Amino acid sequence: MKRLFDVVLSAAGLALVWPLLLVIAALVKLDSRGPVFFRQVRIGRHGRPFAILKFRTMVENASAIGPRLTQKRDPRITRIGQVLRWLKLDELPQLINVLRGDMSLVGPRPEDPHFVALYTPEQRRVLSVRPGIVGPSQILGRDELEKYPDGVVDTERYYVEHILPEKLETDLAYVRSCSLAGDLRLIAAGIGATVFGAFKAKFFRLRREAIQLLVADTAASLLVYHLAYDLKFDWALQRDALPYLAVVSVLILLIRPPIFVYFGLYQNILSYLGTKEFMAILRAVTVGSVAIMAMTFLLGFQGHSRLVFLIDWGLLVPVLFGMRVGLKHRLERRRSASKSETKTVLIAGADDTGSQLVAALSAGETHYRPLGFLDDDPAKRGAIIHGIQVLGATSDLPVVAALHPVDLVVVLFPRVTPASLRSIVDHCRAHGTEYRLVPTLDRLLRGDFVLPELSELGIDGLGSVKPAAENGAGEPPKAAAANGRPPLAAAPRRAEERVVLVTGGAGYVGSHVVRKLLERGRRVRVVDTFLYGDHGLRDVASHPRLELVEGDVRHVRTMSLAAKGAHSVIALAALVGDAACDLDVDETNATNFEATRLLAEVCERAGVERLVFASSCSVYGANSELVLNEGSWLNPVSLYARTRIQSEDVLLRRRDRLSVVILRLATVFGWSARMRLDLLVNTFTAHAFFNRRIRVFGGDQWRPNLHVQDAAEAFIRASEADDAVVRGEIFNVGHNDENYTVRQIAEIVRKHVPDAAMEIVEAAADKRDYRVSFDKIRHVMGFTPRYSVEDGVVELIQNFSAGEITAPDDARYHNYKFLKTNGFAGIRPARLAVTGA
Repeated sequence: MKRLFDVVLSAAGLALVWPLLLVIAALVKLDSRGPVFFRQVRIGRHGRPFAILKFRTMVENASAIGPRLTQKRDPRITRIGQVLRWLKLDELPQLINVLRGDMSLVGPRPEDPHFVALYTPEQRRVLSVRPGIVGPSQILGRDELEKYPDGVVDTERYYVEHILPEKLETDLAYVRSCSLAGDLRLIAAGIGATVFGAFKAKFFRLRREAIQLLVADTAASLLVYHLAYDLKFDWALQRDALPYLAVVSVLILLIRPPIFVYFGLYQNILSYLGTKEFMAILRAVTVGSVAIMAMTFLLGFQGHSRLVFLIDWGLLVPVLFGMRVGLKHRLERRRSASKSETKTVLIAGADDTGSQLVAALSAGETHYRPLGFLDDDPAKRGAIIHGIQVLGATSDLPVVAALHPVDLVVVLFPRVTPASLRSIVDHCRAHGTEYRLVPTLDRLLRGDFVLPELSELGIDGLGSVKPAAENGAGEPPKAAAANGRPPLAAAPRRAEERVVLVTGGAGYVGSHVVRKLLERGRRVRVVDTFLYGDHGLRDVASHPRLELVEGDVRHVRTMSLAAKGAHSVIALAALVGDAACDLDVDETNATNFEATRLLAEVCERAGVERLVFASSCSVYGANSELVLNEGSWLNPVSLYARTRIQSEDVLLRRRDRLSVVILRLATVFGWSARMRLDLLVNTFTAHAFFNRRIRVFGGDQWRPNLHVQDAAEAFIRASEADDAVVRGEIFNVGHNDENYTVRQIAEIVRKHVPDAAMEIVEAAADKRDYRVSFDKIRHVMGFTPRYSVEDGVVELIQNFSAGEITAPDDARYHNYKFLKTNGFAGIRPARLAVTGA
């Protein structure tokens, strides 16, 4: 019965989709060299090998130039292959395998002989049925590549150890209970997974602007086509026009967007719009117009005016390019308005390198503006390059500087002679102007250029002139009078020492991060408001390698000075806790989101090499059906979680210019010098110890948990990890075994305080409910937490018993209570950062 079902449906499917198969075959052939179909041996029913058919989605001989398994963002995948894999259209030729009897429509996915050889006798039971196009493991693992942590080198080993056993377990469950009705349900589920699984939340978040531009291009295509029709027929609707106008409109919606994507119209960065982008638009519009015209005539509308298509083509190219030019200028205006501290740059040397430098400064997101050129070639005097004028010779620097404010002089060497270089450096030093010595592009690419020591040119020393800062934070040392801290003398800093800047370093996690860094011999700079007091760092405040800056992360000058000389930044400063954040939405957005944008800009300007940002697993929100990984759907249920997502987006958009690592922490617990008793494990333990009662709201909600010591260690690991492995990545931080329901955590606490009563309050259950996978950080960074929830409970009880806390209800241990009582006045700086500052 099942075989008859397979034959009938596969034959019907081939009869329906053969035109699509021909189109895909043509696209595969035109896209890259190689055969249309990919054939590879798979193991079928009863262990019989067969050749599976797919549309080729990789370059020719891909197996010879890479691993057996496809990797995330595999460079071997072709442009059309990306689309086919995304929509699962590469699997359509397997309908032929079904007709041949090699496969079934529904069943376990066929496996490579290499991996079948590793099956246990029990696992080989999956070979008792025909493999299928659609199967339970395929539906649950539609995005199998997302299960691989980024940075995994041995994908085959990871597949065998982690993914294959899970797939086989699912497939064995199918084999034990397969039926025709179940197959029909799986087919329906497979169609749904293909349609809806193609659209990922992460993709939409990170490519939002490209998607918006695609929608705008599609809408413009429709409008231009109808405009072309109106121009041809003098704005009069022809009697028989409606049918083919409707058909062509549908064809535009179906054909233009994929062709726009194929020709890379949304991979370009608007700041660098130029001739190549125009040619891409020209090719995309031309191919699309030919395809639409051909389909119109194939569908029987031979009477459609060819001139309409020609007018449409002639208008659409400049419209699409013009839209991008307008967006580019709008972006540049917005950047210009946001650059409150823009510096003017004078370039000594009007050659190709200077030209490219001006283009980059004019188009990029730097806070530098080209003022003009200096060049000793008389023929270039007064010339204009990319809109920037050659203002004079290098000897004219004093006059130019008197006429225009010059913040930075860039000297292109050896374009500028040693004598001119000496006069430029002398002038800059005499007037306190910064200068940079940069090799010309040809010498840089040849690799035979060495920047000269200025002493060789008759100049003492090398560097730019700036007023010396009173301490490493760029401002005079000062005491926090409210907390009785003594003024901190800045330790002398050697040139080779690297500073780690920790924002929120006096906080619950930060106080551990700072101590661990100091123990490892690092030089640490802390920016903190000390809103909750100085308890977190009081005992290490006089450490010779620690600098304390009492300031607000929203303050432009504070952050600009604090970031100077910083090698890496660990960003912990935030208003934390759902209830505390809800007290003042504006304060929360300013501190948790706008300050992140400011920090990113400051880090770029200061040349910070690594920014590690503290996010939270609470971004997953009410999402407990699956064990969630970094690519899972986000469903925040609190303002705090939403600001973490917004901050992640801001930082990830800068990952090409700034090495960003995002850590999504599980719910933190454990003892800290800046103690909090408003965190789940800490709250339950304190209530059990001091009140002999635990109140559980709901109880079935899942929470991942992480000891504060392990959280601190993760931040330090991320700040020191190889850039090629962690740059632009998100990591969940925790341990798979530390996912517990709220009720389970309460039971762990009661195990150590057995006389504590437990009260379940069902009506007021917390909406947050999520289980999280921490495989990625374990495999990529080799990080595994040391402490369990039970270890934390024991640690807390020991500290409570030693009298470390005598008043557990004190507001300083509870963020919400403290802010409710004292307000936010203490963290309002004299001058707040504005967007783009």
